[in-house]
Amino acid sequence: MHRRSPRGTNLPALPSEPKSRAPAILWTLVVVVFLGSLGAVYWYRDLIVSQLPQTEAFFTFVGLGPEAAGSGLQLRVSKPAYNTRDGKRVVTIKGFVVNISEKARIVPEMIVKVYDKNRKVILEKRFAPSSPKLLIKERISFATDLIDPPAAGTAIEVTFDPKKPAKSAASHL
Repeated sequence: MHRRSPRGTNLPALPSEPKSRAPAILWTLVVVVFLGSLGAVYWYRDLIVSQLPQTEAFFTFVGLGPEAAGSGLQLRVSKPAYNTRDGKRVVTIKGFVVNISEKARIVPEMIVKVYDKNRKVILEKRFAPSSPKLLIKERISFATDLIDPPAAGTAIEVTFDPKKPAKSAASHL
């Protein structure tokens, strides 16, 4: 059985207008710029917080708070040296700081703490590093003297000061 074609099927099809790609390109560009901006804020958050301290609360709220003082750095402390100078007992603390991370790091100020036999801090001395920044795998030495420390001291510890980054370190990055 042969069917007849419906009326008007022999007419030529009208060409359709080509679709514009402008909206797709525009949305792709918007997404790329947005993601790039988020990436830049993430990677430079420490610098942003150092320049705009009021942003620290926002970064902490979203889980991207500043890194702990000395993050990515390792302290290596030698045994203390005991001497006398001008009739006073002098304990010299030496060592070095190594950048063990994969990016340049700010070196914060350091603290030497002297503890008694009950692990109570009996002396605390802050000192600045010899360089405010370390490049990848770079290391710097440090030394500080404790002049006439308390005789009750039984242990010495060197740590990074969580409250005081190295002065003007952010401007050197």
